[in-house]
Amino acid sequence: MQVSAAISNATDELILDFLDERLTALTKNQQEFVGRNSALVAVGGSGRGELAPWSDADLLFLHRPTNSSPFTLCASHVVRDLWDAGIKLGHSIRNPGDTISLSRHEPEVATALVESRLLWGDAGLFEQFMRKFRKRAVRGRLRAFVDDCICAREQERADFGSTHSSLEPDVKRSSGGLRDVHLIRWLGYAYYGAADIESIRLQGGLRKGDARRLNAAHEYLTRIRIDMHFEAGQPSDLLSKEEQLRIAHKRGIDDTANQRSVERLMQEYFRRSGEIANVCERFVALHRPRRKRSRFISFLMTHRSDGILKVGPDTISVHPRHHDAVCGNLESILKLHRSALLYGVDIAPELLESLKQAAKQLDATVSRESGELFRDLLARTGNLGRVLRIMYETGLLEILVPDMSHARSLLQFNQYHSYTVDEHTLRAVEAAEAFEHDSGPLGTAYRAIRHKELLHLALLLHDLGKGLEGDHSEIGEQIALRITKRLDMPEYQQEIVALLVRQHLKMTHLALRRDISDPQTIIELSRAAGSPETLRMLYVLTAADLSAVGPDVWNDWKAGLLTGLYDRAMRALSGKPFLHNEKERLQRIRDQVQAAIVPLDSPTDGKDMSQWVREQLEAFPPHYLSATPPEKIASDIDTIEGLVPEIIVVDGEYDRQTGTVEYRLIAYEDQVANCFHRMTGALTAKRLEILGAQISTSSNGVVVDRFRVVDSDHTDDVPRERIEEVAQAVRDALTGKVAVPDLFQRHRRFNSSQDFDDVSNLPLRIGLDNDSSERATIVDVFAYDRPGLLYTIARTLFQLGVSVEFAKIATHLDQVADAFYVTNEDGEKIKDGAEIRRIRDELTEVITDFMAQGHAKFGR
Repeated sequence: MQVSAAISNATDELILDFLDERLTALTKNQQEFVGRNSALVAVGGSGRGELAPWSDADLLFLHRPTNSSPFTLCASHVVRDLWDAGIKLGHSIRNPGDTISLSRHEPEVATALVESRLLWGDAGLFEQFMRKFRKRAVRGRLRAFVDDCICAREQERADFGSTHSSLEPDVKRSSGGLRDVHLIRWLGYAYYGAADIESIRLQGGLRKGDARRLNAAHEYLTRIRIDMHFEAGQPSDLLSKEEQLRIAHKRGIDDTANQRSVERLMQEYFRRSGEIANVCERFVALHRPRRKRSRFISFLMTHRSDGILKVGPDTISVHPRHHDAVCGNLESILKLHRSALLYGVDIAPELLESLKQAAKQLDATVSRESGELFRDLLARTGNLGRVLRIMYETGLLEILVPDMSHARSLLQFNQYHSYTVDEHTLRAVEAAEAFEHDSGPLGTAYRAIRHKELLHLALLLHDLGKGLEGDHSEIGEQIALRITKRLDMPEYQQEIVALLVRQHLKMTHLALRRDISDPQTIIELSRAAGSPETLRMLYVLTAADLSAVGPDVWNDWKAGLLTGLYDRAMRALSGKPFLHNEKERLQRIRDQVQAAIVPLDSPTDGKDMSQWVREQLEAFPPHYLSATPPEKIASDIDTIEGLVPEIIVVDGEYDRQTGTVEYRLIAYEDQVANCFHRMTGALTAKRLEILGAQISTSSNGVVVDRFRVVDSDHTDDVPRERIEEVAQAVRDALTGKVAVPDLFQRHRRFNSSQDFDDVSNLPLRIGLDNDSSERATIVDVFAYDRPGLLYTIARTLFQLGVSVEFAKIATHLDQVADAFYVTNEDGEKIKDGAEIRRIRDELTEVITDFMAQGHAKFGR
């Protein structure tokens, strides 16, 4: 704070020097006249005396209506001088009446004037102006002023971060940022006539503890912001991951066994911003005025429950004399929260403060009755997410689930998650609860779950093992067993919750990284779930977990994969035929396709078309038939029927529902040798993000490959000309008309001088899995994403003499997690230990070399 005050003082002195210089140019009479009828006022941040190095200086040149000419001319010169000196200004030159009139219609003007400070001029003019401003623009329209301030802040939060736990916060504008402190000051001025935290506290607007935490957090965030301004040499309020790394290093914060230094820095940051957000939320709730009509309706609709609780249309409260009775023990507090959930209302702000103080005094043990009440609460829907947030804010949730304290403001420093662990956890519960109204398969599954308290508890616990040494799923399982026992749950329910926590990543892994048409995949999931009810909960938990990771992580494509996997496993677990009659199922698919193509006795060019189609279908591998819709198979066969050896068919189709394009390659095997890595390279060179690939070669020697991609060059539908352009690039690469590296250069996809900031701190890892598939060896690659990486991997696999028949491609901003189903030259698994080691070692060496700036060659 000393730095911001010093900057503000230095700026004041410079402004006054320029003003004094311009005033001396006036005659003595003009100087006296201007001095009696004018004032220079610092407003906004300048008025508070808090300036960051690159903040604007906010000034109001105030003059009486009778004094416009000499002072306005002088003010114009001062403004020009300040701009020439490099001082960025936000300024206005007005008389009091115009300024007050404008402030009644412009919230930004009004809030800036709240924190006005006289720099120079007639003190009487300034004091009279401020009295009229408070009377006419604030107190005279109190409800409008307060609503304007709150609504403007709510819109700002929506634009810059509605949660204080966003992993790249705007220090000023995100929820829990400095602007929340400003909002408290503005409302404090409206109600108490004071715009500083200590004065608001002295007048009863803030508790002593809240004021102390608010001031400490404000100072902490201000130091961060000033550091960022100095480092950037310009206004800079976004605390990016790069800035987090820099500040953690600058402050000398050490790593611990379980946390990186940057995670420790940000945990402290989020603790501070969370304190600001919580105090601000309660302060706003207490001071937001309600209209007379609203108060009258509230009076009519308010009723008593249990003789103590007062339930209104928006909140539940008790008379202050009953606070001790309601807040005296865990059981009565849980009953209060259950009532809030049942009525779908919030707990009144004044009661929340009592609950927060009471939670600090409660016994840490959980009685049988408390356990039952909490489980009953978790079993309900409609307002559960909000109630759990309230319990977390007051500290009550940490009494029931002590491990939540470890997760408070805990950061996962990677490019995948957007929120802290605690925020992600609460969002996951809210996401699951929202499925109640979903009309699709997720809604059906959620509504069918009999014991929703098990699902909701598992969501609360699923990530609490993070930040501790070891696999967080395994640690989470132990936490789940301990917490369910603490809540006195039946043993079989303890086991279900522990299983859900231990396996909470299983469906994501299988759906996004494995072939969901492979019977072995279904067997693995079925064994992990064990029963239809548990599978149902695991399906909803997985979807809720993905939905809560961050914006745009959950999408229709992932939903389709997850639902397809769930459907297959549910058919297996419920006893419906799926795995047990695989031959019959594949035959039904062939029959459907054959019926769609031709009548069974239709001859074409002297050949039995029915027999020819049957031969084509028999020649395709099972994974192609299982994973491809019958109408697409029919379309592929129609293309094959007209295929000639010298033709390579490449086409694409945009899917509006998933926002992806599926590119299809059909050709004779001899024409497209090395096609996987060449096609991968061509698609990547055209700036496409590859989500998945299905590589299929029939026993008749026909290749049918499908690549699903995202085309980021187009935010809406991908036009037909773009699809044809990409298809031609693929044909050119496959026929050898152009080399893939040349394609990278031609489209200037990459810059050889580009720097890449790796933030996830995860090592390169290559894994070979011979257990998860009956037909192929799975090669898993975990690495930093780089231009041309997928092409490099695919080319290396080809050079190693293995064939890729299926691929799952996943990119999480700076990390790729790719899985390749490969076979040897005989079409079999790679079982030889020496060969497995050779593949792993070669991939490791090639990718390591590639990561060491080898990717730059694609930009030359």
